Amino acid sequence: MTPAFALHKITCAHSFSFDAASYSRFKFGDGAVAETFGKDLATGFIQQYGATLRESKQQLVVLPSPYAAIPTASHAMTVAFNKVLNRYLAFHGLSPLENAKIHRFKTYSVDYGALDMNSRLALIINDKYHMDRSFLLNKTLVFIDDIKITGSHE
Repeated sequence: MTPAFALHKITCAHSFSFDAASYSRFKFGDGAVAETFGKDLATGFIQQYGATLRESKQQLVVLPSPYAAIPTASHAMTVAFNKVLNRYLAFHGLSPLENAKIHRFKTYSVDYGALDMNSRLALIINDKYHMDRSFLLNKTLVFIDDIKITGSHE
């Protein structure tokens, strides 16, 4: 199994370790909040995996959650994550990270966020994605998403 990192975990429906109002603004395109969330995510990621990154020296590729044409909120957060992580890599004499895209060939006309888990799974079961396999081969891949609900992206 591949390691998974989460900066925050929701364990209670009424109490969060992050500002819920900021998360809502983030999902609706607030770039300043995306920047903050991305920086915080990178800082936590470096705290947990910094030593591993320095030891492995393997090329990193960062991929935000899949999208078709319009980048997602996760993409904006990933841009900020990359800035912080690249500074860390450069400081330690490591190669800068590379970016890649997971191409999604389907978009939804329904409010995905309002669906229950079974409805979401039924909707996404036929999703099709594409990544450049030859570009990604023998590299360490870091997949970024803003929230895990069904685990379908994993």
